[in-house]
Amino acid sequence: FLVPTLAYLQNRELGLTPSPGIAKDEMFEMLGWPDCYGLEEPPFLPITWEWEEFLDLFEATLDAGKVISGHASGITARELQAYVGMGAATDHETVESLDGLQKVRAGMKLFMREGSGCTNVAELSRVRTEHGVDSSILGFCADVASPEKLWRDGGVDQNIRVAIAHGI
Repeated sequence: FLVPTLAYLQNRELGLTPSPGIAKDEMFEMLGWPDCYGLEEPPFLPITWEWEEFLDLFEATLDAGKVISGHASGITARELQAYVGMGAATDHETVESLDGLQKVRAGMKLFMREGSGCTNVAELSRVRTEHGVDSSILGFCADVASPEKLWRDGGVDQNIRVAIAHGI
């Protein structure tokens, strides 16, 4: 499992009273659990806004040799450099191929998603087909796929079909 950082961040990024979730100390504790693989989708805002608890959490994650899965929707080039520099290794929020190319060039692995509300594999396949990015840097996810979508279309298997249809 990954430490659910969004449960901690709920409403904090908006300057609102945090909703019930997990506390800062609990995130650090979970990071030490035997089956913990790293951090789940901490957005770039806590890092680029220099939230001390997240700077410390990222550092502890990297010191433990664990992964930081990214959540970099709407990130600027400068914010991207800070985010990757702090250890964010992946992103699954990318919707445009040039944005994906920028993230890959910054050192991230790109997860192309084909969920219920976000269908980006066709567009992001261009990162490989038009820009020649090594396919080992690309992956798939079915982020926020409804049970109906999974039953009707599939999950990652649908991503693969869409990628093949678009030249990968």
